[in-house]
Amino acid sequence: MEQALEKIVSNWEKLKDAETEQLRYHSKPRMIAVWCAKSDTSVSYEVDEEWIGVTPQGKIAWAYASGCSCWGGYFDEERFESMKEVVLNHKQHLPEDWEKAIIAFAETGTIQDLS
Repeated sequence: MEQALEKIVSNWEKLKDAETEQLRYHSKPRMIAVWCAKSDTSVSYEVDEEWIGVTPQGKIAWAYASGCSCWGGYFDEERFESMKEVVLNHKQHLPEDWEKAIIAFAETGTIQDLS
């Protein structure tokens, strides 16, 4: 895991540019991170995504978004918070699938599927 984080941080700008291309048709969290993995368990009109990334400082970024298009475009983020974003220290206990996804991303540069 340490080596994967070091590799991502040392190639951060290049990976961020590649991410822009990989995610050009997708929404992504506002937090500044290279996004390594995401899940999307939504059904057609819903949003249900979890994202795992690495900040420029080598911290683990986690974001979760949920929502529904049935709100007719009047979704009020002040009343119904739709995005949670957290920065974690990788020394904390991380789920095994997160670690595997970050390591695989460091090796391939391809955003991994957490679904």
